[in-house]
Amino acid sequence: MNQFQQMQRICESKLYKKDNRCWFLDVVVEKDIPEKLQYQNVIGIDMGIRHIATSVELANGLTKFYGKDLNRVRGHYFWLRRKLGIKKAIGTIKKIGNHEKRIANDIIHNISRDIVNQAINTNAIIVLDDIKHLRRKNQNTQGRKFNRKLSGFQYYKLTQYITYKAALAGIKVIQVSEVRTSQYCRKCYQKGVRKIQGLFTCVKCGEGNADRNAAFNIAYRALGYISKVGVAVNVPNTRTLASVDRNAMMTREATYLIGDSSHN
Repeated sequence: MNQFQQMQRICESKLYKKDNRCWFLDVVVEKDIPEKLQYQNVIGIDMGIRHIATSVELANGLTKFYGKDLNRVRGHYFWLRRKLGIKKAIGTIKKIGNHEKRIANDIIHNISRDIVNQAINTNAIIVLDDIKHLRRKNQNTQGRKFNRKLSGFQYYKLTQYITYKAALAGIKVIQVSEVRTSQYCRKCYQKGVRKIQGLFTCVKCGEGNADRNAAFNIAYRALGYISKVGVAVNVPNTRTLASVDRNAMMTREATYLIGDSSHN
């Protein structure tokens, strides 16, 4: 009740019974949360197939990779569905599908909570990449295994979870185009090569994790939009983007995710 007492107003509520066993009460509340306007860090997040999310802090380079558990769960249930499909156990397939969704949803919640907590603890603005075109671009050009993973990719749900959790904490979330963030070196901004999925190679700076490199570029790209979204960010020891970066990479204005979910 203490949480509800802190809320300004209860907008609506609904009591319903599910599966003829349990009663549920859904309550919609409204609360004014002041949005932070001053930050000392930027967390760039690259979303992909191998890692559903890779986060990087500009202030210190701390990197986190998310998605190992999610990939393991999806692989396990894919094997189960395939095995049960041979036996034509349709009812069982439906049940394990619902179970898989619940487990995956819990993992997505935990990932989003960890990212937002990281932003709270480091006074960071969160920057997500816009990869809506990923399915359209790659669905027909990759192999069946890649397409299967892509069909189960929950970047939209993760984006929504990060957005609303950040909003509750007063943390701003912005979205920038991810175009070419995986193609150029984060240190020298020379075009590199990805001979294998997880490895980025720059002839000048050497090899590094491809997802980490892209997350850095996403965070750097956001610096060009900070003034447009009404906040100030003072990150110590960050490099200045090359002029070619400003022309080639910063052509699209950042989009607010907060309050814009209805358009997605």
